[in-house]
Amino acid sequence: MVFLLIAKIIRQIGGSAAPVTIATLFTVLASVCDMSGTAAAFSPQFSALQLSPFSLTAPSGPYQSHSALAKGKFLVASRGLGDPNFAETVVLLLEVGQSGTMGVVINRPSEVPLSTLLPEVKGLQHRTDPVYLGGPVGRSQMIILARSGKQPEGSLQVFGDVYTIAGQTVLQKLLDQSGTGAKFRAYLGYAGWAAGQLEMEVSQGGWYIVPADPAAIFDKVAADIWPELIRRSEAEWVMDFTVNRRLLFSARNEPANLALGRKFPG
Repeated sequence: MVFLLIAKIIRQIGGSAAPVTIATLFTVLASVCDMSGTAAAFSPQFSALQLSPFSLTAPSGPYQSHSALAKGKFLVASRGLGDPNFAETVVLLLEVGQSGTMGVVINRPSEVPLSTLLPEVKGLQHRTDPVYLGGPVGRSQMIILARSGKQPEGSLQVFGDVYTIAGQTVLQKLLDQSGTGAKFRAYLGYAGWAAGQLEMEVSQGGWYIVPADPAAIFDKVAADIWPELIRRSEAEWVMDFTVNRRLLFSARNEPANLALGRKFPG
């Protein structure tokens, strides 16, 4: 039964046409079945980044600075993004550094309940939390995000009151303390970019960068997240483009305006 569930998750991650090898299946199964409270199972450390295959179709990028890329930001896939791994996705950035960038896709739930993969964790059986498909890299890894007013032991802060937690023990404590009201999301796999790759994709129009919102991660219906954020991102891009165009026009005409002894509004 567990083999069938794992295979189903892998197919949802890679698409129906993606091959599912026996080696991959056993790797994922071993990871899920051997989560004995160690940090390796739910590791919040993301030092080993892998290249995520990507193909952009958008000819030009949003008007925004690459410096906006930071831990705790959302990447909102543009409408022109051609890679099926990321089409209509929203990615929460977990690490941004010189060696690369990583995050998790927050709006792709699978049909498999988390309680099926972690039957030892008491309290999950009374919930309907699905496992989310976090990205095409490290599909044998499970990453858990939690929202808590107090930083859980052994966790790392992503932004605000959102943390990555490590191990079943920490998850169990969170459930014991918060009961059915505990807010967390579990992701299989993640999205990874080599150094400079994500900056290039942003400049080519692949992504919009917006501040992350805890409600989008833990409260909103997954199907509503990308449509809402893409509309907001496109509207903000139009406003920013208009403002910057006015400033540029004003700066170019400043000498002529001053020569006439007056200044025109931008």
